[in-house]
Amino acid sequence: MMITLKRSTAMLLSAVMLVLLIGSFFLGRSTAAVHEEHSSQTFYATVEQIDGENFTVNGLPVNDINFRGSFSFKIGEKTELIWRYTDITLSDIQVGDKISVTFYGEIMESHPAQIKDVRRIILLDDEK
Repeated sequence: MMITLKRSTAMLLSAVMLVLLIGSFFLGRSTAAVHEEHSSQTFYATVEQIDGENFTVNGLPVNDINFRGSFSFKIGEKTELIWRYTDITLSDIQVGDKISVTFYGEIMESHPAQIKDVRRIILLDDEK
């Protein structure tokens, strides 16, 4: 009887540990997804080319070294365009303008590097 009780206790303990392990995995996975969705990065750039809603920019020297190269991205429905706390249109941004780019997610390593989810472009020039 003592051996049977030890086996059933061991099996119960193993089952509880397995449930905790699986639960921890899914909890950590959902927490990471929420964190990634809410973490953004911003860098400063000069607009090099505009082709409709597609932009190519060059990062400024004030940026971290990872944001000093060439980047391309598309202005999407969720992208805010702002100048001095005022909404602007795509036509207000010209080649040569200085902008800040705020985005979420990863950057695809290509040349130029591709940013998928740009959420805010702020025109930094003093005059529009």
